[in-house]
Amino acid sequence: EFRLFDALFLTASSFHNAGLVTIPEGLPYNASLQSFAVLTVVMILVLVGNTCYPMLLRGVLALIRRWHPEGPGKQAITLLLRYPRTCYTHLFPADATTWLCVVTPCLVGVQFLVLMLVDYVNMGDSPGEHHSMFHGVDSRLKLLGILFQSICTRTAGLSVINLSLLSPTSAFVFCICMWTSVSPVVVMMRSTTASVYDEPHAADGSPTSQPRALTSRKEMGPVRGQLTTFMSENSALLLVLFFLILLVEEGYKTSEVARELFLSICFEFCSAYGTVGLSMSSKSYSNCGDWHPYSKIVLMVVMVMGRLRGLPDAIDPTFMLQGLAFQLDAPETSEEEDNEDSSLEAAHNTTDED
Repeated sequence: EFRLFDALFLTASSFHNAGLVTIPEGLPYNASLQSFAVLTVVMILVLVGNTCYPMLLRGVLALIRRWHPEGPGKQAITLLLRYPRTCYTHLFPADATTWLCVVTPCLVGVQFLVLMLVDYVNMGDSPGEHHSMFHGVDSRLKLLGILFQSICTRTAGLSVINLSLLSPTSAFVFCICMWTSVSPVVVMMRSTTASVYDEPHAADGSPTSQPRALTSRKEMGPVRGQLTTFMSENSALLLVLFFLILLVEEGYKTSEVARELFLSICFEFCSAYGTVGLSMSSKSYSNCGDWHPYSKIVLMVVMVMGRLRGLPDAIDPTFMLQGLAFQLDAPETSEEEDNEDSSLEAAHNTTDED
């Protein structure tokens, strides 16, 4: 049964993609209506709080602008929609938001189809010991579980299945998704970063021409380059850290146990770098809880690196808004001073001629 505290905690955890749950039995995953309602709400909160947040924010502002009466408020919203990256890091131009609207569902859809394929293959009558992670689950409930994992794997760290039963193929799919993490949003945040000082504004702050650097498709920035950088940055250091974890665990465990732990270590490593929090553990704690302290320290370094990789490459224009206001006033002041200096110089020359 849900307590009020459990519901509030799960709501905040889902929206912020924290992956923490205070329910002893975990998230309800059964054929009841309560389970369907809870999982549906959690999926919506996960999307709204992270990957779909920029799209929802711009959509809400567009609706407010459409129905808002004429006045300073509507002008402010119009200015915000035309120059979004000068005001907020996660508010993007229209074309960048459209790109996110296409890419985000595609990523979820690809993972959904791949997990469906893996589940179908593992349901076969092969002589191996691997079984479907949804073995014995109703088909409709199975679709709900696969959809839930497709939405929550990349960022939220929530799960309704026993991840210790993951096959190597399913674990590989999870690792790729966790490594991808929030790459579409971060790539858009970096590629739409542009200098706000070259944008023409009137004295009252309103734009005097169409936005150029932030909304032009040709001037949005190297999206492909940013995506490549996001997916491959710190790769050499990460390989060294992964090797150190393998080396430490192999040195303090028997060779047979160390060989069996490779997939689990790889899964924990990808989950840490993606700041997801999933683990292929059947215990009440993550598999890294049984690691050597040296390995845990290395994994903490990986988590810090994963948290920092979503930051902008340089100082974001959003944090230069106050400086922009001073610079917008600067040309007028300098022009007046230049006119005064020219007048004084002309008067001085006239006096000299006399």
